[in-house]
Amino acid sequence: MPDMTDALITQLKKAQSKYKEALENGNQEMAHLHSEESARICVALAKNSPKEKEKYLKLASNWKNAVIVKGKTPSFHSHIEGNSESSESNNGFKSQAENLISSSLVRWDDIGGLEETKRLLMETIVVAGLQKPESIKPWKGVLLFGPPGTGKTMLASACAGSLDATMFNVQGDKITSKYFGESSKILSSVYDVAKEKAPSIVFMDEIDGVAANRNTDASEASKRMLSTLLTTMDGFASKKNNILILTLAATNAPWDLDDAILSRFPRRIYVPLPDKQTTHAILKLHTKDIGMDCDLEKIAAECVKKCYSGRDLSTISQKAIHTMVNDKNPNLHELARLPFEELKKRKLNTRPLILADFNEAMNTTNPPVNSITLSKYEQWNKEFGA
Repeated sequence: MPDMTDALITQLKKAQSKYKEALENGNQEMAHLHSEESARICVALAKNSPKEKEKYLKLASNWKNAVIVKGKTPSFHSHIEGNSESSESNNGFKSQAENLISSSLVRWDDIGGLEETKRLLMETIVVAGLQKPESIKPWKGVLLFGPPGTGKTMLASACAGSLDATMFNVQGDKITSKYFGESSKILSSVYDVAKEKAPSIVFMDEIDGVAANRNTDASEASKRMLSTLLTTMDGFASKKNNILILTLAATNAPWDLDDAILSRFPRRIYVPLPDKQTTHAILKLHTKDIGMDCDLEKIAAECVKKCYSGRDLSTISQKAIHTMVNDKNPNLHELARLPFEELKKRKLNTRPLILADFNEAMNTTNPPVNSITLSKYEQWNKEFGA
């Protein structure tokens, strides 16, 4: 059963408006028809929102018993928006949205390589901030896609960190509720708070977890979540404002996304595996205070050949370093008997890293993709990247 709360509430507001208009025009027959329509919508809301069933059934009863007298209208707002219970509930959703806020100290220069990807993202936020003709509309939804470990989360953090923007880290498990309608309210609250604290970046990591293609075997909960996400994003996108609220989403499986969600992210940016130059820079960064007695260029070339991601390169660097540490400190484990304060007085023996250290590290590190999978990403980028 899809979550239709937002849509039904919108219908109810329209029916109420038509009811009032009919009363003001003295058309009691039309007013009666709109009061019946409002009652039916309230019954549908009660079925769709079990947690608030009693409230909506009471409102339905009020509409059924509406007195067709000019100026007499069941108090829709007192039941939906204005009562203390609803206000307390809304404050709870706002609190949940605020709990998704995370700070970011990442800047663009902290990310090695990915120059083209960074350029596209930087252009997006610059256009949003500059004064411009009304016809120039900034992108409100950007999808980052590519293999695991390529820096998609870091890029989102750099967007927020460089702008000193508020970052909302939205993940499916944090906004999914077993009660119909609540996921929609949490998501709506995220955008309400984002507007209050703008400029804001709403980052949805692994969006394929809540926006999988509805033609597949996606669960009912996932389908409800997708419906909620689409409704919320449409409602927000329709609002005209001059503030920056950018929705950034990331996925390792863009081909699994529903077509409808793709249309909400017209800007789709491929985040590829690091090339040789970037790989060399990453390896150098992770071993910067350790000597090097090997050809890092050749090691970088081998890493590119094996399809290693940025995360893999960090792991390989650490494995190579620990191989060296174990080589120079063969009885290291025996020091575990010493108090920690005594350990702090001693120093590890080290030496420059050699090719064998990296070879051993690469032998025990499996890349997230192979050349076949990589081709799949590149083909998807050709067809759907924008």
